[in-house]
Amino acid sequence: MDLTRSAAISQDCIVDCVPVSFSTFIRVKKWLRVHRAGKYFGRFDCKRCLRRQQIPFLQAKVRNPAQFVKLGQELRECTEHMWVLRQQRDEYRARRNNLQPGELLLLMDFTSFSLEPDAEESDQRMMYVQDLILVLEFIENGHRQTEYVDYICDCPDSNTNDYHFVLYAMLLFFRCFYIKEAFQLVEVWTDGGPKHFKTKYCQWMWHFLSSSCFDGKLIAHNFFASYHGHSLADSHAAVDKRLLRAAYNTSELSRRTVSEEPISWGPSSAAALVPVFSENAARTQAFHLPSIPRNAALKPNIAGINLIKSKHRFEYAEGTCLAFPRTGQDVGMPFAFKYL
Repeated sequence: MDLTRSAAISQDCIVDCVPVSFSTFIRVKKWLRVHRAGKYFGRFDCKRCLRRQQIPFLQAKVRNPAQFVKLGQELRECTEHMWVLRQQRDEYRARRNNLQPGELLLLMDFTSFSLEPDAEESDQRMMYVQDLILVLEFIENGHRQTEYVDYICDCPDSNTNDYHFVLYAMLLFFRCFYIKEAFQLVEVWTDGGPKHFKTKYCQWMWHFLSSSCFDGKLIAHNFFASYHGHSLADSHAAVDKRLLRAAYNTSELSRRTVSEEPISWGPSSAAALVPVFSENAARTQAFHLPSIPRNAALKPNIAGINLIKSKHRFEYAEGTCLAFPRTGQDVGMPFAFKYL
């Protein structure tokens, strides 16, 4: 069906059109609902980016002054979002291109997997795995090095992608990779995940790590704009999922082949994923976390950080804490964690 022609047809007329498949009808209804402004803007994963394109056309049709003013306020917010998006992306590229010896650029993100149980164990349920991905970029012997680290946990009682998971993985990371001895500065970049990254507990964690595990040296936590946190971590997650799918395909092929080897059903636990990722993904080290400590004492009772959602950079060094509205600004707002 020609969607351009369908845009001129009312929804009632579309219902009466015969023959029209149900899937086509639903697709056209969604198309009409998204493009009420009368112009096609392409596909957007971010609502604010889409609204920034739609609002000027909506304002041209509005006759109510109050509604026009409301749309203008929304347009300013969407324009500010676009400005933040471009500035944070430009700052990330600049810091990546100007990486110096002794500096670590660290990308972090979560992904998850669903592992099929062995057919011989019919009572076993689907296994859900959380994977915290770290992408390390640094200069060694004058050359840029990129390495990947996967912290994998399949414990059903504790493998939630939250502060406790990030804290446990970071403690292991700083201790096992000798971060204190190897680097003088750590630049962290993540999305604005409200459950694990952009929280008061995660910021307290960086303050604690800088003071206790990094000799008070600078740890900076930067955020990409909301809904625009795609990075090398997402690319590595796609590689991991392709390897997992290939492992299942290989196991199915082995079951179809007559052999004296034991039957393989593919990875069914996080421990089985470690060799799949470490041996097949380039420059990757995978670690199995049997469980995540969730002692209540590990989460400090602290007050919230003022306007944390509007901040896109936090710095922790020598016991001081600074918050910046944008990465690249020279002057930050000092703050302190208030224990309740």
